[in-house]
Amino acid sequence: MYRIILLVNVIALTSTLSTAEPGINWMQTYDSGADEGFYDIYAVAGGGYIMCGHTTDVWPRLGSIWLVRINDEGEIIWEQTYDEGNSNDVVHSIIETDDGNFLVGGQRNGRATALLVDQDGDEIWWNDYRTGRFRAVIELKSGEFALTGGSNDTGYLIMINGDGDVLWERQIDCGGSRGRFTCLRETNGGIVTAGHCRTNRLINYHIWIVKVDMDGETVWTRFHWNDHLRMTIVAGLVSSPNGGFATAGIGTNREGDFRDHFFLHKVNNQGQQQWAREYERQGTNWEYCEALVDMDAQGGYALVGRGRHRDQDDRSLTRHPLIIRTNNNGQVQWRATYFDRDQNQFGLRHQYNGFNSVVVGHDGGLIAAGSIDNIGDSTGQDGFVMKLEPEQLEPIIFYWSPEDTVFSIFSTDTTEFIVRARDQQGDEFGYTWIMGEDTLGHDSTVTKIWENVGEYVVQCQASDGENVSRINWHVEVADMYIDSFQPDTLNPSTRRNSTIDFSVTTRAIEDDPVEYQWLLNDEQIAENDSVSIRFERGREHSVTAIASQGVLADSVTWQVLVNDLIVDYMPEQLELSVEVDTTFEFEVFPFDPNDDSLTFLWTLDGDSISDNSWVLVNFDTTGVYDITAYVSDTTESDSLTWTIDVTPNSVYSDDPRHPDTPVLYPAVPNPFNSTTTVRYYLPTGSQVRLSLFDVQGRLVVRLVNRFRTVGEHLVVIEGNDLVSGVYFVRMVADDFNNIRKIVLIQ
Repeated sequence: MYRIILLVNVIALTSTLSTAEPGINWMQTYDSGADEGFYDIYAVAGGGYIMCGHTTDVWPRLGSIWLVRINDEGEIIWEQTYDEGNSNDVVHSIIETDDGNFLVGGQRNGRATALLVDQDGDEIWWNDYRTGRFRAVIELKSGEFALTGGSNDTGYLIMINGDGDVLWERQIDCGGSRGRFTCLRETNGGIVTAGHCRTNRLINYHIWIVKVDMDGETVWTRFHWNDHLRMTIVAGLVSSPNGGFATAGIGTNREGDFRDHFFLHKVNNQGQQQWAREYERQGTNWEYCEALVDMDAQGGYALVGRGRHRDQDDRSLTRHPLIIRTNNNGQVQWRATYFDRDQNQFGLRHQYNGFNSVVVGHDGGLIAAGSIDNIGDSTGQDGFVMKLEPEQLEPIIFYWSPEDTVFSIFSTDTTEFIVRARDQQGDEFGYTWIMGEDTLGHDSTVTKIWENVGEYVVQCQASDGENVSRINWHVEVADMYIDSFQPDTLNPSTRRNSTIDFSVTTRAIEDDPVEYQWLLNDEQIAENDSVSIRFERGREHSVTAIASQGVLADSVTWQVLVNDLIVDYMPEQLELSVEVDTTFEFEVFPFDPNDDSLTFLWTLDGDSISDNSWVLVNFDTTGVYDITAYVSDTTESDSLTWTIDVTPNSVYSDDPRHPDTPVLYPAVPNPFNSTTTVRYYLPTGSQVRLSLFDVQGRLVVRLVNRFRTVGEHLVVIEGNDLVSGVYFVRMVADDFNNIRKIVLIQ
């Protein structure tokens, strides 16, 4: 019986994310007597919410910035307009500051503007900064504020103090056109801002993410695109619950109907893509994502916006608010379209209905803001806020014992299982213990006496009557098993050229000796109860210990990640002996080859020779040389050194000894610019095929294809009809098959 212990101990807990769409708690519209809508909503620390947007007179079309503060039931506490008499005046982002004021970012008279008001909406200061508009504003832990936006094909970031004074300003070029930032977050050691731009090499819009330090200096820049999308417009950026960041927005198909849909995109802390999701339209022609929020304790994300549908019969156009709710991996848990076209239960014209912003409410339910077109309102659009009921969440299991949910035990042992849980709604709940078809108890603790050898699943259910959370233990009852092992984590990580000590201890009913086998990447390396392994190559390695006693056996497997910057390299041998006039290619492979911050440096005995990830070196004189590769990113560096012993070329040697196997010798000279000579040796007469291939593996010329006698043979390769570059000489003779690289330089 072999048991491979999983790479991680998977705790079988049900998802704490409901798949049911929550009901509507309340919905309110807000009418200032003009054409209006909300662009952002913020949950105020002391309760209630504040929204920012605009109001625009029906005629003349003059716009004003509009702030509305409401309580938890949606009732207005105060509303205020800030009138500059210009239809371009609009705000996109609002936050509550640590001292209880409200900071708004947007545009006034064509210039990026920031407005600070107190708790009652009275203006404290209102400053204009530059051409364009601010689309997002955040308060930093240090007390300053960061604002971001874009104009004239570039994105920009500004840091200001509490008085609105500029501390620094940075303009960031995306290397293309129409670049702008739309959202930002503070992160460890700096600020991350995201948006989109149209690069020079493609006409498409791509996701654009930049990290700067607290002085505004760029740390890294990332671009992400999908080959089948013509456009990706970023609308939101949040810090992900499991590290990194998520962006959301609008994706447009490159082929087919060219229509828009929601997308969600996850990157790690260095901005490198981890996954991307696109969400198929349902009953609509277009769907526009306008905002994104992470759901904190509930887990996952909520994306809001609007769907648009054009009726094929009467050609009428309708828009409706839309929410897509996902788990942490971007998989849809539920989606909801509000204000059904046929039912029209809210009395809407269906022309401009949609959400522009969303937050998690004080009770954990979603609250979204936007605009609607109300039939009873002759002025057109109204500001609009909808509050959803909190999601019904399963009880949280916060403690369990045994902590290891996959374990082995003797048939004569006893195990005590313990579970502690709490209900997220505060409801009463109970426990049920199940093993197979048997119920073991209804307390938070249960004791199991084992009697029979076999594999069992013990499950505890914590339920409030409607929602259930479960945890499973997978128990193997055996007469011999591995009791403990080191390292105690099955996913250790280390650096290249480091040594890890592995060991196992076993328990067995019989007194017979236990035999051990150790496998490294499926090759046997030892037969003791412990082994020390030095990991010379950067990659994932498999280490397995097998303990056996007669017909009984158990095993444990570690997956060891060796994750230096350099994870692989060629040649594999770090100490080489070559003949003079030999050319070798050296190459290093970084852990993340797409990391734009990587830099390379190659040295020959301390002298710089290249700044690529590879280098060709011709050893034209005898001696001992050191070739070193250095790789660095923004936080760390790594290096690797080959030692090469260059010996005299045997072409010029009088040594009469010959090998007993075929040999394909290095070409001389190499690199070459007119001709080079390839020498090979045959210990017996053989059919020989000697061929020249280009770097794409295509046959250039067949040099030899005939029977050759015992001894050395020479073939001259003419370079006059070849283009400069790398070629490969391949020799096949009976079971012998070897390749040599040559380089033509003209």
